[in-house]
Amino acid sequence: MKSARRRKVVVASAGLLVLAGVIGCCLLLAGCVSPAYKKDRIADFRDIFTVTAGYGAGVRARVGPLHAGLHLGADAVGLRGGEWNVSNAMGGEDWDIWAWDFDALLFSKEGFHDWGSGDVFGRGKEFRATGGPLVIVPRRATDAQCVKPYYYYTQVEVSGGLLVNLRLGVNLGELLDFFLGWLRVDILNDDRAEHPLQTTEANIRHDG
Repeated sequence: MKSARRRKVVVASAGLLVLAGVIGCCLLLAGCVSPAYKKDRIADFRDIFTVTAGYGAGVRARVGPLHAGLHLGADAVGLRGGEWNVSNAMGGEDWDIWAWDFDALLFSKEGFHDWGSGDVFGRGKEFRATGGPLVIVPRRATDAQCVKPYYYYTQVEVSGGLLVNLRLGVNLGELLDFFLGWLRVDILNDDRAEHPLQTTEANIRHDG
C-alpha cells in the first residue's frame, strides 16, 4: 500500500512539473512574458546539460559530491554552467590552475570559472572543489560570489579520454529549477535577468 501511494505521489509531482513547463511554453509562445523572463528560462534550460571537449587523460565519474577515477583534464570549448564558450586552460593572461581537474586515489580538485561572458559568475555557477577518496566538496570561487554553487550536488557527469578529453553531464537540480522557473520559483537563485541589481553588483566586485 505504501509503495503504491509513493508511486502516485511521484507521478502526480512529475505531472505538475510537466504541466508547469507546458503552461510556461504556451505563455512564452504567446508573448505574454517579459524579455527578462524569456532569457532566464533559456538560461535555465542550458544549465541542465554539460558537453565540453578539452585536453587530458584518464577517466572520471561524479554523482554530486561522490566521485571516482584517475583523471587529469581541462575544458577547452563547450557548454558548461549554462554558457557556450572557449576556455583558456592552456595559458594566456587570465590562466587559472583551477581550470584543470585532477582526480586520484587520495586527493582530487575541480574548478569552474567564468569563460568570459560574465553570466557564469553572476548566476553562481563558478566553484572550486577539493576532496579525498570518494567525496569532493565545492565552495564559492571567490568571497565576492553571492550565490553558492548548490547545483554542484545534483550534477551527474563523466569525463575522460586520451589527449582529447570529453565531459558529458546532466544536472537533475537544474532540471527541477527549469520546470519550477516557469512558475517564477527560483530554487537555485540563478535568474540573473529577473534580478539584475544583485548580480550586477556581484560582477562589479568580481571585476574589481
